[in-house]
This record gives sequence, structure tokens and C-alpha cells, in this order.
Amino acid sequence: MSKIVVVDDDRVTVALLEKALSSADVQILSAPNGQIGLSLISGERPEVVIIDLLIPQIDGFELCRWIRNSPDLKETKIIIMSAIYKGVYFKRDISDSGADAFLAKPLNMQELRAKVESFLKKGGNPPP
Repeated sequence: MSKIVVVDDDRVTVALLEKALSSADVQILSAPNGQIGLSLISGERPEVVIIDLLIPQIDGFELCRWIRNSPDLKETKIIIMSAIYKGVYFKRDISDSGADAFLAKPLNMQELRAKVESFLKKGGNPPP
């Protein structure tokens, strides 16, 4: 079973993502802030992580860099999402943080599902 972790403090967005991505072979876990997200990601080693940039405690950029610097998570695919960061300047910051994809809010759920499915087909983290 594939694992996806969603890190976002907006419960409505999390519920929408859970509904859009739910399937029999995918487990979706969520965290309301970067600190809990960090613990969840470390313990679960998901194939895909979806992170909002503006989250409490540890922001999305820092969480993304932490994942990229963790040897156990080098295969994890990261999707960054934001309603605020949309310009060319921020795309460079997003790319520098190590994200594999960026989606602007409000999210296009078809685009999100396509990205997630593509990442899951390519494979993720091997079991511990």
C-alpha cells in the first residue's frame, strides 16, 4: 500500500485532498503543522508528501529541505502547494527547496491526481 502525507493546517484542504486521492491501495495521513509533519514523514516514509508552504512551526520550504537532506527519504516525491507563492521569483525558491512539483491553490484536483499517480508509478521509498 502506498502512503501519502499531507501537511496543511487548513482542514478543508486536507479533507478535499483525502477525498480526491482516496483509493483502495493508498493510505493518506495528515499533519496540521510542520513539526507533526516532520515526525509523521520520518516514521512513515511515504512515497509522496504534499506540503502547503504556509504552515505553523516549520514552514513548507524548511520541511521540504529537511526531506531532501534525509537519506531515508531521498526517493520521496514532494508536491508543494500555495495560494500565496505564485510568481516566477517563488518558483525558483520552490525549486531550490527540492520540490518535485508545485501546484497553486485553489487546487486543480485532476492535475493533482495525475501528478500523484505519476509519482506512485515511478516508485517511492523502499521498505525499511
